[in-house]
Amino acid sequence: MIKNTQSAEFVERSKCINSGSTNLKELSSGFFTEQPLKNFIDNEPWGESPLKYLTYQKWCFVQCLNCTQKFHKYILNPSWMKKCYSEWVTQKAIEKFEKDRGLNSAENLFEKGRHYIIYILCIKNSTTKN
Repeated sequence: MIKNTQSAEFVERSKCINSGSTNLKELSSGFFTEQPLKNFIDNEPWGESPLKYLTYQKWCFVQCLNCTQKFHKYILNPSWMKKCYSEWVTQKAIEKFEKDRGLNSAENLFEKGRHYIIYILCIKNSTTKN
């Protein structure tokens, strides 16, 4: 079990996740606890907020200059990724977040369903033209 006092551990991706190229350009970077990212993280549906584990951690968004793929250079290592999806991002937290913001109201669910139907029809129309 990972202790609460530890900092999250990341794996650095030094090659493009698409082409394998090392020809990467940094698009933006900073620390998780700096604005505006901190506010974004604070307003997500967490079970347990990850911010206390990310205090001194840097994020970096890069682009491959060979294929234009954009991706995060640093990702949580396997044990921290497991913590992310078992303690930070939980079904219970998502349901509470949606309920508190009225996102699971009848009106919202209707609009969500309508959006999906339109999306499916667009896919159907694009595949029948080929």
